[in-house]
Amino acid sequence: MNLTDLQKELRSMEEHISELQKAIEEMKPKTKEEAKKDFATITRLALQYPIKDTGVSKVTSVLQKEYMQALSWLLMSSEGKIKDRLLYLCRIASGCGMELHAEELYQAGLEFQPEDMEKICMDLQKLKYAFLADALVIANISGEASGKEISLIADIARVFGCEKEEIEITGLVAKGILTEDWDVLEKAPAPKKDRWTIKENFKGLIPEEWIISHRRECGRLCVKKYEKSIEDKIAASVLGAMKGIRAQADRSEPLCFIKSRLQAGELVKGGDVLVTYEREMSEKERWLEQGSFFWANESQEKLAKKEENIYAPCDGMVFFLEDSEKDAETNNEMKYITVYVVSYFDDYQKLSRWYRKNRMRKEKQ
Repeated sequence: MNLTDLQKELRSMEEHISELQKAIEEMKPKTKEEAKKDFATITRLALQYPIKDTGVSKVTSVLQKEYMQALSWLLMSSEGKIKDRLLYLCRIASGCGMELHAEELYQAGLEFQPEDMEKICMDLQKLKYAFLADALVIANISGEASGKEISLIADIARVFGCEKEEIEITGLVAKGILTEDWDVLEKAPAPKKDRWTIKENFKGLIPEEWIISHRRECGRLCVKKYEKSIEDKIAASVLGAMKGIRAQADRSEPLCFIKSRLQAGELVKGGDVLVTYEREMSEKERWLEQGSFFWANESQEKLAKKEENIYAPCDGMVFFLEDSEKDAETNNEMKYITVYVVSYFDDYQKLSRWYRKNRMRKEKQ
């Protein structure tokens, strides 16, 4: 072994010894004064950095207490390294407005009776996804969870009556919280129902910014507008002929006639047909087809429309948003339908509010 290799070996040994010493220090029982100091620090940090607007923040104080006590008991299931876990739990409590100090939460976990878990799971049924996600975060926040912890959380999931799909989703949400890489949710399996959109489920856990970034506009169709009368069209044609020029193309958007569309909120795969519609051909397109925009018979009238589809750009849920605006030329109202594919964690009400807010902002510009 040369000198360089020896130095590397020594450094490796020093790092290993340092880690062992740190572990030994954590295993040493602390004095009451040291423990109180740690609890005070955790409480102060939790008050500074609360986790707000979670599902548990909207339930009764009784359910909040059960939620916190059960999670506190879970964080005790692994010896050592409880500071980060306790801080995370305290931040949730702080965000709920609960006047619980770190020491009180710690004590609540010590006093918890495991036989009460079944009753608590019944009480927290509407919060089961949030609870399991928080449990997985607490188990992994200081490093990889132990087999004992994972087994315990799996048992609780079974008491909640969770299926494999539900456990997989909560695992992805927990991973997103820990890594702050929310694109892991793109691997989420399609839910059997709209179970991921229920407000209490993951409220406050998944960033709103991520949900917004996964709203894909697929198309905007004009479904009602002011139509020029036959007299207006004839006059425009005659005037154009007299001047030796073609009639100007209609500058307004083409009218669309929806033939079929999926139900709002339906689950879709990338490439699925969302809407089938007939688009009114522009006057320029009509000129190219027939040399005129007048249709003498029914067969010619059919040539005035083109059948087109709107496709899903990715997996998700489809929604349709209706709005209206004034035509710039005629000042008459035009009605539109905008098609969106969103993530499984989105919902129509949130999407609608966001869409209308953006439309108002554009109109003011």
